[in-house]
Amino acid sequence: MRTWVGIAIVLVAWSAIVGLSMSSATVEQERLFSEFTAETRGQVHASAQALSQLDSVHQDVHLLAGDGRGGERGLAQLLMMPP
Repeated sequence: MRTWVGIAIVLVAWSAIVGLSMSSATVEQERLFSEFTAETRGQVHASAQALSQLDSVHQDVHLLAGDGRGGERGLAQLLMMPP
């Protein structure tokens, strides 16, 4: 009978340790996921800003140089034309 009580105490203690470990792991997982999400969101925002700036530069280049479609002249070519 005493052996069964000892086994029961060990199992209860082991269950408590496993339960606390799982709880701790879940909390840590949620913290890491939140941190990852925030970092990714910041990187996406920075990338979107950089792409927007590159698009503006691209449009400016086409405005200055002309895009070569339909005989259009760029602003640089128009400014160099004799009066």
